[in-house]
Amino acid sequence: MKILVGWEPSPEIETIELMLNVGSHEVVICRHAAVYIDTLNKSHW
Repeated sequence: MKILVGWEPSPEIETIELMLNVGSHEVVICRHAAVYIDTLNKSHW
């Protein structure tokens, strides 16, 4: 499963990434709104 997450820069990002990035999941965490929208537009989520 591909998971795209928008999250403000904070210490919790690493924990969230560890929790979601298990098995065959592909997780992308975007720390800024512009990067999130750009990633969303460039890929099939």
